[in-house]
Amino acid sequence: LGGPATADASDGDPAATMLLVHGSYRAAWCWEPHFLGFFRSRGFDTYALSLRGQGGGTVPGVPPPVAGTLEQHAADVLAFA
Repeated sequence: LGGPATADASDGDPAATMLLVHGSYRAAWCWEPHFLGFFRSRGFDTYALSLRGQGGGTVPGVPPPVAGTLEQHAADVLAFA
């Protein structure tokens, strides 16, 4: 590994903000075990986003919604940023 994402951002330079976006059949939880802590420990301001229709944001007893379209996912990322 190498490059800016693995460098230590705590050397006085402002940290980059990282937004981790999952793929199909995943949600923000997939970044938790290894990646969020890794980048945060190096000074990066790191967030993970669950896209619409994915993840655990459902109401008990209500079927989860169908995953959104690519346009809806792009709008969700833009709204988060």
